[in-house]
Amino acid sequence: MIIYASGGCLKYLICRVFIETSVLVACSVHAVIDQLGAVEDEFYKISQPLFEVLQKFIKERIGITTFTVEEEARAVLNTVVLKRLNERLESNPELKQKVDFFRAYSAILDICSDNMDRNCSILVREPIPIEEKNKLVLEVAKMYQQIEELDLFDFMKTKPKPVNRRLEKLAKQIYQADLEKHIAPIIEFIERKPPGLKDYEILAEAAYLASLRDSSIPFFVASTDQHIAPFRKDEKLISDRIKKKFNMICDWPNVIAEEVYWLLRK
Repeated sequence: MIIYASGGCLKYLICRVFIETSVLVACSVHAVIDQLGAVEDEFYKISQPLFEVLQKFIKERIGITTFTVEEEARAVLNTVVLKRLNERLESNPELKQKVDFFRAYSAILDICSDNMDRNCSILVREPIPIEEKNKLVLEVAKMYQQIEELDLFDFMKTKPKPVNRRLEKLAKQIYQADLEKHIAPIIEFIERKPPGLKDYEILAEAAYLASLRDSSIPFFVASTDQHIAPFRKDEKLISDRIKKKFNMICDWPNVIAEEVYWLLRK
C-alpha cells in the first residue's frame, strides 16, 4: 500500500478501479415504472455490484473516471434508454397498446439521469494532461493494430512440441482447432468492429492514470466492452495484451467487484 493524499486527508490506497463508459451507462439505466415494470440495461445486474462495493468503501476513494467517460456516458444515455424501452414494449404487445410511449420515455430518462448523477458522485474524476493522453492514444492504436494483424500460425510456432514425436501431428491438429475456436473469433471481431477514436482516448486515459500509481497497487479497468474486457469468460487475448502493455487488469464489473471487495476486507 501507499499513502494517498486527497482533500487534506491521508488514506491508504489499496487499489484503483477505472470505470469505463459502458459500465457507467449500464449501472445507470434502471427504472421501475407502473405497468412497464423494470426497464434496465442488459448489463445492469453485473455492473451494479461494483458500484455497491465502491459506495460501501467510498472513503477509500478507489473508484475513478474522467471527464471523457462522463461526457460520452451522458451523450449515449438517451439512446440506450430509448433502445431498452423499445425492447421492453416489443417483447410485450399488450403493454405497447396500454403505455403512453413518450410519457414513459421521459419518466425513465429522468430516473436514469438521476442514477448517473448519483453514480458519478461515487467516483473521483481525475484530470488528464492532453499531451500525455495523445502519446498514449498512439500506443493504444498501435496495440489494437497488432491484434488485428495477428496470425494464427504465429501462435502455432510458440506452442511447445510434444515429447513423443509420434503425437506431434495430432497435437498440432488439436491446437489448430482450439485456436480457430477461441482466438479466430476475437481477431475477426476486431476486424469487423474496430475500436473508435473515443475507445482509444478512454483507454489511453486509463493507462495514464495507471502509470501514476505504484506498480504494486492493482489497477482495474471495469468494462462490458469486448474491445477491453475478456471477449468471453476465459478468452482474454485483448485484455491480456492490455495488461502486458499498460499494467492494467481489464475485466467485467462483477468480477472486479468481487476482487476489490476481498482486497478491501483484508
